[in-house]
Amino acid sequence: MKSKLMDDKTTALIQQLAERLGTTTEHLWGVLVRQAPISGTVDLLAMGGFVFVTYWLFRLLLRKTKQWKDDHVPDAPFLEVVLWAGWALLAVFTTVFLAVDAANVVAAFVNPEYWALMQLVGHR
Repeated sequence: MKSKLMDDKTTALIQQLAERLGTTTEHLWGVLVRQAPISGTVDLLAMGGFVFVTYWLFRLLLRKTKQWKDDHVPDAPFLEVVLWAGWALLAVFTTVFLAVDAANVVAAFVNPEYWALMQLVGHR
């Protein structure tokens, strides 16, 4: 019975939105379902970009801190702490971003109707 109630509420929400936009519910639903893989792809590219930048900065910091130690740069310890702390913040942000958005990306590709429904009810 609960799923029927949810279907009724969802249908009413789609009808209200379609009326405001001057279109049909079928058209609106189709647009939302077709949008799912597009949004999933954009999110996946953003996730990949964050992982790439985080990894690239890790490699760069390793190389530079080793070079500073070899060259006996006087401010190297302070610079290392600041740069590694910044990298750690980026790594935490990247990890949280991946964890939070992973289910949304999978839903966009595997179950676009669910993704569209979540967009309508405001769970993103």
